[in-house]
Amino acid sequence: MNTIANSHLKVSESPATARREKRFDWPVCYDTERLLLGHLEAFLARNRFARQLAERMRTETGTLLFDWIDYLVFPEREESALRKAGFVEDPLGETAGSESALHHPEAMLPRVLVGRKNADLTARVAIHPESLCDFMAAHGLSGEPEGEPLSRFRRLLVSEDKGTRFEAVERHGYRGFVAAKPRAGQGEAFLKARELWHTRPRVFSEDVEGYSNAHAMLDRIIGMVGSSRNSGRIALASAGGITIITRFAVRASVSWI
Repeated sequence: MNTIANSHLKVSESPATARREKRFDWPVCYDTERLLLGHLEAFLARNRFARQLAERMRTETGTLLFDWIDYLVFPEREESALRKAGFVEDPLGETAGSESALHHPEAMLPRVLVGRKNADLTARVAIHPESLCDFMAAHGLSGEPEGEPLSRFRRLLVSEDKGTRFEAVERHGYRGFVAAKPRAGQGEAFLKARELWHTRPRVFSEDVEGYSNAHAMLDRIIGMVGSSRNSGRIALASAGGITIITRFAVRASVSWI
């Protein structure tokens, strides 16, 4: 077993899971995706705010709500189906209550929290905007998010409708689900890292030089703020509207969602 540790959590990860995550050529997982999409469609039918946001995102930004989801909550009775679809325990999915976190090591899919017996069975879906503050201002939302500014994990209840809860979360190098006070100097380090990313050189004579410079800057930033292994997105939006995320993928970044 490989031991993975950060300042908040120490867990063990099976070698098989580690190999699947590191493999570049991933299999298609259509059945798994359909399982999550079916759950999301049922959720959207009951939550008006989330449904309207999904429609706006498709028509105004050309992005899908599904691609912005951080996690979905499934009842315990569906855990067997999730595991048959390839989900396994998330070694860095720290939770505070009775829920357990699952992820799919061979697909870029949202993670799943499984509610245990006698737990609140309210259907929950959470999206991951880069900034809760910007998200709240854009949508006229009030309230105080769980977690402090610039801390590792923040969460906001966006809409509660017909037995559903639509949430938004903000992350900084953390893959779990437990809010905590920032470590000494963590906020300053993040602000400095964001400044470095926003002001990095963007004009190069050769593309390869630009990529090399960007990766070197990312290495420096990760060294400053830390990073949970496969923690998801590096939440630093460039002025050009592109956010670099792990697994060498990029996606459009729209500040108002």
